[in-house]
Amino acid sequence: MSLSDLASLGSFVSGLAVLVSVVYLATQVRQGHRASRAQIHQNIVGGWCNICDLVATNSTAFTVGLTSSEKEFAAMSDAGKAEFMAVIFAQFKHYENSYLQFQEGFVRKEDWEAWANMAFMYFRTPGARHWWTLRRAAFSPSFVRFIEESHESSLPLITDIFSKVAGSV
Repeated sequence: MSLSDLASLGSFVSGLAVLVSVVYLATQVRQGHRASRAQIHQNIVGGWCNICDLVATNSTAFTVGLTSSEKEFAAMSDAGKAEFMAVIFAQFKHYENSYLQFQEGFVRKEDWEAWANMAFMYFRTPGARHWWTLRRAAFSPSFVRFIEESHESSLPLITDIFSKVAGSV
């Protein structure tokens, strides 16, 4: 075997090694992306569980706040207003985070659509609409546009479940 043949064989082997390295790196990147998506999904679900705890702890103020008109909201105690506003703020920050993660490609479309449906069931309540006018500036402009341009839905209001549960008991 000549020196030229050895050089050709060396080039072939090094090219093969580069190809194997690229395939290995691509596999690692894909697995890392999947792990990131799984962690983000877990964080979103965990965040929702924390919000559920906030709702349960502040259920009276939260349900009154959701169903209240501007006049009824104004008549709520300061403590009730603070409880409602804290819970709904946490809830919509959760939705905003999910939306932004979806925009970045970390949340699947069907998962985001489920969260968006829930957001709209809350957003369409009178109390949430009033709260939104007071606090919309605390959210990213792209999320504000999404909520305000997409909120129409055939889904029931979240408060509709109150009468359905009461009627079936």
